[in-house]
Amino acid sequence: MKKVFLYFPHPLIVAVLAGSMQFLQFQWSPFVAWMGFVSWACYFTFVGEAVLRDVSKVVSCWLCGLIAAVTVIILATRFFGPVLQLEPKWAFPLALGLVALCVIPFERVGRLDWIPLWFLGAACFFALHDGRPNEWATLFMDASIAMCSVLVGQLYGFLTIAARSFYSRQIEEKVAL
Repeated sequence: MKKVFLYFPHPLIVAVLAGSMQFLQFQWSPFVAWMGFVSWACYFTFVGEAVLRDVSKVVSCWLCGLIAAVTVIILATRFFGPVLQLEPKWAFPLALGLVALCVIPFERVGRLDWIPLWFLGAACFFALHDGRPNEWATLFMDASIAMCSVLVGQLYGFLTIAARSFYSRQIEEKVAL
């Protein structure tokens, strides 16, 4: 039973980080907590790789997903809609299908090969942008907010691992004695 309490710092650290992430949303307007939580959870999908390499790969894939989502909106609202005279119910699925067709081959590109993050990045952007004007400034602002939120989530993933590594070493020394 005593060993259970030795590992209590981990849930405590996660609880403090989770609470601070929600607090951050109320204090800093270019941050969306639920996107941060999604990104934080995704941080742990690359178990076994170097931490810094994980961050760059995950952030790259998130960023590509955001770019893909913006591309869908631009294609649907600036090309398929006005140029081809398609209604949104046809323009958006066509744009999404075309972008998906272009995204999938990136599964063969090392730094960009985690396609699920592309789709998560796009989904987060679509959820944030839903119903807002498709003006360039709004698209850029929403993509920036999403990327800020993702980066904070990645930072929280790094902090979780760093804190756990630190106190795990402390515990191992105590157990070894």
